[in-house]
Amino acid sequence: MKNGYKKLQFCGQQAARDRLDYFWVDTCCIDKSSSAELQEAINSMFRWYKNAKVCYVFLSDHAPGKLSHSRSLGKCRWVTRGWTLQELIAPLVVKFYAKDWSLLGDKKNDAEYIADATGINLHILKSGDLSDASVAQRMSWAAKRNCTRLEDVAYSLMGLFGINMPMLYGEGSKAFRRLQEEIIKSSNDLTIFAWNPAGVVKYCSILAPCPAVFSESVDIEKFNPAFSHPEFTVNNKGLRMTTSLWRYPVEQTGAKTLRYFLRLGGDPSKPTGVFLIMVGPGYFFRDGHMPFSTASKSIAAGMRTTEIYIATYPLTTTKSIDLTSFSQISFVVPSNQLDWKPTVAIPEELWDDSNSLFFGAVNHIIQVLKLQLRIPNTSVKISVVVLYDRLVNPGASLIFNPEDWKRYGRLTRYLFRPRNANERFRMSDLLWEYPEIKDLTDHFEVIVSKERYTIKSIMQLGLVEDISTTMRVYSLAFEVSKEQSESLVKGLLLRTRK
Repeated sequence: MKNGYKKLQFCGQQAARDRLDYFWVDTCCIDKSSSAELQEAINSMFRWYKNAKVCYVFLSDHAPGKLSHSRSLGKCRWVTRGWTLQELIAPLVVKFYAKDWSLLGDKKNDAEYIADATGINLHILKSGDLSDASVAQRMSWAAKRNCTRLEDVAYSLMGLFGINMPMLYGEGSKAFRRLQEEIIKSSNDLTIFAWNPAGVVKYCSILAPCPAVFSESVDIEKFNPAFSHPEFTVNNKGLRMTTSLWRYPVEQTGAKTLRYFLRLGGDPSKPTGVFLIMVGPGYFFRDGHMPFSTASKSIAAGMRTTEIYIATYPLTTTKSIDLTSFSQISFVVPSNQLDWKPTVAIPEELWDDSNSLFFGAVNHIIQVLKLQLRIPNTSVKISVVVLYDRLVNPGASLIFNPEDWKRYGRLTRYLFRPRNANERFRMSDLLWEYPEIKDLTDHFEVIVSKERYTIKSIMQLGLVEDISTTMRVYSLAFEVSKEQSESLVKGLLLRTRK
């Protein structure tokens, strides 16, 4: 007698002992030659299991005994199969049988042991209620499971997320992408993006390649209902979202740099999230070299709420890309000998903190950068405001001292007052209200601690390492000199080469 028939025979006999009128076995009750019947069965299977009085699980590689005593469930093939996850979660009553058909235990009485062996939350096992389980947690339950066909990795999870979608065998890994897109249509749970990349590709998709990357996401919870969830959708440009990113300090190669942090779930004051890389105005990739992590609100700088896009397809390169292939660049502030710190950038969505550059504006607007310079080997700090109109005067910047309230107090208050997120500055409008702008040049003088300094801005056109390797862009640097033209700092364009 074949093993398949033995299983069928046992199921019928056990159903009779449990006084059930009908029993159903997936291996013989689905006509797999009919694509319509197969699709209906797969889309309905989770519901069928949930409505079942009892589910019998035959563990052909488990010895007789007590389930909780043997501690062998985690080694069984049944636990590693993708399709069996819904068999464990959906029905309230699940009975386990050993290879000799003897009873091992059941889900209710052995829930704690089953939870340890599978990583599934104890409450979920006892109640079958998935409403409190985040998308990341559900994905983590499937992280170490596999299917014979690649498409079934996605299809076996449809019931777990209440998703119905057509099955297209032959689409390969695209099936899991489609599953995520369908989940996004019906849920605003951001933890769907809380997965760990392999760390090979730097510019990652925000969508996961497979459930395996969620293996460490079992404890990631959704934001509580009091927290405002952003709206997000997927279109042909990427993942569209209206949200407020965090600028977050990250230590890399011994130095701290500001990175963009997208909050996904957990405690709103110390959320879990992922890091993004800006490649254009409001356009990002997931940073494939950074795992998801927890950030502290106390050391983060929140950005204005604005619309952003995040790529849903990765770049295959493992190196830094030429940013000019994605967007025009107004100017870069390269690393140099001056200790400088940007404090305000307007428009905020055009400024890239990670690379210290302004992306090009598509119309005639002024880009404003407020920064603080510290003169080397001194404690002298000088504030500088840079005004730049890329389309009208490319390569020419205007600067002034924002602490010179007598001459520029009105202009400084106007530029850096609380503003509407969509407000932009045009030179024609500013000149009408603030004629003192006509007197601005590429340099100004300031007296600090009885010393007179001249601050001069310099724009140089060239290639910039790690930013533009094919197209020349403008780099902004500063030359600082004391009275009588005693040069303090020169040759500041260290990262620029002609």
